[in-house]
Amino acid sequence: AIVSISCPALQVLPADTSGMSLSFLAHQVELIVGDVKELVSRVSDVHFVEADNMTVPAITYELPDGNEIQVGMDRFKVPELLFQPQLVRSFPGMSDYPLPDGLKGLAGLVVDSVNRCDTDVRKDLYQHVVLVGGTSLLTQMRERLELDISAAAPGGTKVKVTAPVNPTERRHAVWIGGSILASLGSFQQMWMSKQEYEEHGPGLIHRKAP
Repeated sequence: AIVSISCPALQVLPADTSGMSLSFLAHQVELIVGDVKELVSRVSDVHFVEADNMTVPAITYELPDGNEIQVGMDRFKVPELLFQPQLVRSFPGMSDYPLPDGLKGLAGLVVDSVNRCDTDVRKDLYQHVVLVGGTSLLTQMRERLELDISAAAPGGTKVKVTAPVNPTERRHAVWIGGSILASLGSFQQMWMSKQEYEEHGPGLIHRKAP
């Protein structure tokens, strides 16, 4: 599609996509959206309140076809869904969007995960939260997560969220760690083959990797 920004309204015009597969088009859209997310969006320093951000200056983003779009308050509001998922209902056409009961943001999920562990290790876990992945590259993501976890954790708990400085390492840290783990000879002995799974069932994993 071609985006036209002529006043008074933003229009999306059909483009000639003959010869292009739907998967290719979807992939290109994902690339553009991901680029907008990383270059324009940023996490609010504190708990986001829409009424307090109505005058946020807009940022210009140039689309691949040369057209430009202006992104204002939404560059803060969209990332805020990671911390306040219920905000999704405030977007146009999303007022009836179904949300599961007890839905929590990132900080709440971290606190819940820590609370499921033994009491003796919770202090260390709060001080060793590691933030990785593509979305972690959002500006102020680490600082905001640390702030919200500190507010949700028991009083006096010291919270430390760390993230790799190198963007490439930060984006692919999970895969890098997985490849290192898979290359260890001791880990390979814990693998369960398809034949073993079919013969013994999923319970075998508890005997191979106690």
